Amino acid sequence: SDRIEHFEVSYFHDTNQTLSFSQIREKTFEQTTPNAFTFGYIPGQVWFKLTLHNQSQSEQFILNFSEAFYENFILYTPVGDEWIKDEAGISKPIEERTIYNATPSFLLHLKPNETKTYYLKTYSKFAQVGKLSLQKYETYFTQEKTRVVGLYMFYFGGLVVIIILNIFLSVRLQES
Repeated sequence: SDRIEHFEVSYFHDTNQTLSFSQIREKTFEQTTPNAFTFGYIPGQVWFKLTLHNQSQSEQFILNFSEAFYENFILYTPVGDEWIKDEAGISKPIEERTIYNATPSFLLHLKPNETKTYYLKTYSKFAQVGKLSLQKYETYFTQEKTRVVGLYMFYFGGLVVIIILNIFLSVRLQES
């Protein structure tokens, strides 16, 4: 499949928001949740640990999160002996993000049969809810964007019909 919608992810709740990334990497992530999660209104931030194994021939993937209202949404990616930090969320302007999208989205490079572990640091002033999904790079920019364009066209079409109906009713009411 080009899109993975159902999987489990490990998480750690940092209630006081005091742990650094190096401290988080030392933690044992004992709790798991489905990729579509609802933690509710909890204080602090949630860290996710995501270990991926590429069983396809593709090398580029998009990790997408469904909610745009998170203050911080940061992906830590291993590159050699270092970790690269990629930010999204409300605190990062859309034009400065790696993937130009309202919802947090990240480009992942994973060679066939390679396994990598990623960390996500999330913080929201609102409820901690959302859904992580993973899909091939090629299909993200074709299927996903086609759905969005189709939805906007549906809304625009409905708006045009309402405007035409209002003009028609306005003219008919003025005649009588």
